[in-house]
Amino acid sequence: TFQVACEEGIETITGSAETLSVLRQAERRAGDILGVLEVVTACNISTAGVPDSRILLEIQRSLDLPAFRGDSIAVAVNDGHVHLRGTTATYARKLLAERGASEAPGAVAVQNNLRVTASPEGDDDALAWRIRLLLTGGLTPIPGRFDVAVKRREVVLSGEVPLYSHRIQAERLALSVGGILAVENRLKVNPSLVLPQTPSEISP
Repeated sequence: TFQVACEEGIETITGSAETLSVLRQAERRAGDILGVLEVVTACNISTAGVPDSRILLEIQRSLDLPAFRGDSIAVAVNDGHVHLRGTTATYARKLLAERGASEAPGAVAVQNNLRVTASPEGDDDALAWRIRLLLTGGLTPIPGRFDVAVKRREVVLSGEVPLYSHRIQAERLALSVGGILAVENRLKVNPSLVLPQTPSEISP
């Protein structure tokens, strides 16, 4: 059960969630609301107190999939706090492992220290170009104004986006490029930016 309050564009979610995954879903939905500049969560996990051994078993089951073949993932659980260490071939697998951990009842936090071993997709200039292409091209470009700087495979994202969820999405897209080590997200939410129309909104 969630309680939501919003003041000056900052949305605060309190209450309780069954799992971290449910809480993350609530955060994403809040971020899709026009005018929300920041989302803050202060929720309890209602399944907290589940034995660490049971949490560990649930996570190990979620990682026992063909999708993780070739990866080396170690899981430790201490008082409901999950730590993921090791390597994965892609950033998508790193996110998938974190999602699996967040779905385990009793997990109250997930620290994802998995290292992506994908080879760099070019030098810094090439990496910046690939990130810009992901942000502004393709079938589902992210609306907004972007400036992308890459130095030693570390990215600085700046500019403006209309929704808080776009800010998070842009960071994940940047991290999905092979060879990127970290992203500093300086994107600001500007609700006055025009959102793209969906086909149903466009008059014939």
